[in-house]
Amino acid sequence: MSEKNLRQVLYNVETDVGEQVALRHRWTFLLVNDLTELSLIKERILKNLAPSDNYNRHAEGLVQNSGGLHYLAFSLSSENGILRNDQWRKIYDKPEGINSERKFNERKSNPEEWFDKYVSQNLKKR
Repeated sequence: MSEKNLRQVLYNVETDVGEQVALRHRWTFLLVNDLTELSLIKERILKNLAPSDNYNRHAEGLVQNSGGLHYLAFSLSSENGILRNDQWRKIYDKPEGINSERKFNERKSNPEEWFDKYVSQNLKKR
């Protein structure tokens, strides 16, 4: 992965097909950027997926050997199961940095440890 690819938005969305589930789509995100941008990207995600609930922060920290980039992993439930291209552009203006990652879900026994390990193994400056 080149240095420019370290800044990114990775996500997964899973859908509960139960009829009585109001916020049926569970989104999990891993954001990698500087601290100021992390906060802005997270706020844009929350705005575009509103209404949302059940926000869980899984992990956050410094990406080793990245020149000061940080990461934030979190999930939330939403009525929205899809984001249109124009919504993604509002969230993060570099489409090549937005990618789906099916490995993310909340059934990990220790999500903080899992995300920390994922970041250390997959986000390296080359």
